[in-house]
Amino acid sequence: MQITVCRGVLILPYKNGYLSTVCCDIAKKLKDIEILKQSETGIGAQAIESMPKEMISKNTYEVDSISGASATSRALKEAVKDAMSKI
Repeated sequence: MQITVCRGVLILPYKNGYLSTVCCDIAKKLKDIEILKQSETGIGAQAIESMPKEMISKNTYEVDSISGASATSRALKEAVKDAMSKI
């Protein structure tokens, strides 16, 4: 059994309507990004689903935006960037 110890977990509301948690370990490696509340549909919802997984696997918020969901992609990247700077 693997136990992940989080250095910090932030719950961040944003004006774009997202409520998210970001968890990093002691070395500031992304362990979890969870969108708790959002109102996106269509391609925006697909971005909300796929981008956090890529951010975790690459350990960065600087991932490719989803075509057709540039505003959503930008907002999500900004949210994770802000959270990581506060952990």
